[in-house]
Amino acid sequence: MLELSHVSKGFRAQDGTMVEAVQDVSMTIKEKEFVSIVGPSGCGKTTLLRMIAGLETSEASSIRFNGHPVNVPDRERGMVFQSFALFPWLNVYDNIASGLRFAGRSDEEVSKTVSRYLGLTGLEAFSKAYPMTLSGGMRQRVAIARTLANDPKVILMDEPFGSLDSQTRSQMQEFLADLWEKDSKMVIFVTHDIEEAVFLSDRVFLMSPRPGRIKKEFIIPFGVSRPRELKFSDDFFALKKEIMRLI
Repeated sequence: MLELSHVSKGFRAQDGTMVEAVQDVSMTIKEKEFVSIVGPSGCGKTTLLRMIAGLETSEASSIRFNGHPVNVPDRERGMVFQSFALFPWLNVYDNIASGLRFAGRSDEEVSKTVSRYLGLTGLEAFSKAYPMTLSGGMRQRVAIARTLANDPKVILMDEPFGSLDSQTRSQMQEFLADLWEKDSKMVIFVTHDIEEAVFLSDRVFLMSPRPGRIKKEFIIPFGVSRPRELKFSDDFFALKKEIMRLI
């Protein structure tokens, strides 16, 4: 379980004034739950995610994972960035294997784990390909596979599909929904796309303009399986409209 209690974060601007990015955010996220954080640009979504990752500290907060304080990055929390962040000199197989090798896993364990995630992400035929030869969607699949291969308990995703075209983005949403159904982990997903958040999530937290606070929590009532047709249902449209109205 991940617990955030009264989390706040400020930055010093170039003119020396303090800017409060996140203010008094509290939430509890359960194991295997998929949660999205949405809100207007500059509301502190990414800052909040970076604090959960241990990449940022806060002035006033308590962030605990399974009862332990979160202060620095660790292997329990894996991050997927919008920019893919792949090693261009490594092929797909070796990119996915990189974290396992760094952790000192045996060749047999590396091979078994990488093969599993190549299969889950549909990348078996591209294991020897290099990132520059892949489409944006395929590169993001490699980034997701690399994170999952390290077996973190929490997956943190910061606008992972933001740089993709509309069609590829839709395909990646369906891919992630299917992957999460097969390999459930706690996922915290930051996005500007309300439709994406509703399609993927168990819950959606809407943040206010800066300083970012939790304005409202939405329970998404669509179950685990999320077929494409869900996006065209009346209930889906109504929930998307309600969130958009409050932004």
